[in-house]
Amino acid sequence: MTILLFYPDGDEADSQRWKKAFQLADSTIDFRIWPNWGDPSDGPAYCFVWQADKDIIGNQSNIQAIFSMGAGMDGVLRDQSLPPDIPVYRLADDELGKDMADYMTMACLMLHRRMPEFLSQQAKQLWKRQGNKRASEVSVGILGYGRLGQAVAKQVSAIGYPMRGWTRTQKSLDDGSELFHGDDQLDAFLAGTDILIGLLPHTTATDGLLSAERLTQLPKGASIINAGRGSLVKLDDLSAALDTHLSAAILDVMPNEPLASDHPIWRRSDVIITPHVSALTRPQSAAGYVAATINRIHCGDKTAPQLDRSRGY
Repeated sequence: MTILLFYPDGDEADSQRWKKAFQLADSTIDFRIWPNWGDPSDGPAYCFVWQADKDIIGNQSNIQAIFSMGAGMDGVLRDQSLPPDIPVYRLADDELGKDMADYMTMACLMLHRRMPEFLSQQAKQLWKRQGNKRASEVSVGILGYGRLGQAVAKQVSAIGYPMRGWTRTQKSLDDGSELFHGDDQLDAFLAGTDILIGLLPHTTATDGLLSAERLTQLPKGASIINAGRGSLVKLDDLSAALDTHLSAAILDVMPNEPLASDHPIWRRSDVIITPHVSALTRPQSAAGYVAATINRIHCGDKTAPQLDRSRGY
């Protein structure tokens, strides 16, 4: 019997959906919903959480490992009291990668085919044709070329876009993308990118990385899609860049969510906003991934993606 401690991110109905999904994935899992986690003397347990209040995990001394409910780790790391020796696993569910690839394919096509302009024209009842380049003439750059970024590149490149990827540290990949790494190569990466995709996690190093100065490193008329973390770019800087240098943006994440209803970026015709839906965590596939990973851990396999605390992701 495996004890799994669940910290809800939704209402009671949502918790019950998760319970049912885990029961279907592995009937031997003892699924416990906060605050009914039982006593630490009940035996070793795993924790499945997105954002937990301070000390809740630290005070449950039988937790052997933590699973994040998403690909990102910042929700879990919000609790600074986490014991440093507990491994934290990100949700490397293949369905998240497919979801993100689908969203980015849609977003790249919308920007390439100038959909924000057409939506603006529709609001004005204006019939006016706008031309566009061939896909082979539009470079797509992915800022954060990890597991999700590579899944996006594989699907988006099939349309014909030349692909570029940037990572903080050098990667050895042979997937046809032009690769850049480190601060020294960031400006060169941006300078050749027509559609920039942001998929970086939230860390002290990525907070505000796309500053006003960096946004102007992109080619004139470039556009941005951000679906990693909203802290990557300040909205005021983005608005200023859209006024003078960039053509459009599609934003799935915000520095503070939900975005305040009176924020001026809502009213920009060159910005399309979606409410953090680019890659949704679905109970059935996520429960299957977590249950399978726990079984691998029991067999001594520690290869599942884990949090590197020194890097923050």
